[in-house]
Amino acid sequence: MTPFGQQLKRYLVERRFSQRYLAERIGIDAGYISRVMHGGKAPPSRSVIDAIAVELRLSEQESQALYTAAGISHRKVIIPMHAQSKEYELMHWLAGRLGRINDEQLTRIRSIIGK
Repeated sequence: MTPFGQQLKRYLVERRFSQRYLAERIGIDAGYISRVMHGGKAPPSRSVIDAIAVELRLSEQESQALYTAAGISHRKVIIPMHAQSKEYELMHWLAGRLGRINDEQLTRIRSIIGK
């Protein structure tokens, strides 16, 4: 599940909303919400996130957390044009290992590279 999906799921559970009920309330397909939550679709547009925030009555802090989660839930990462070839290699090497990196390894990588 994507970071957006995890955040939205938390809010749905807390408010006892189903995906289907939320979808009906904001006028979108329930299957779309499921695909977005699991990474089958890109995170929703700002207007859809706004509608979700209103319908779930999210606080400003909760809304911001949902926008932040959406921002890091894109499955495609664009490597900047000024990146070095070694950085390209690193990105592709990491991509090949995604889903198999444990929490300790992630913590170590972050401590080396800096956050």
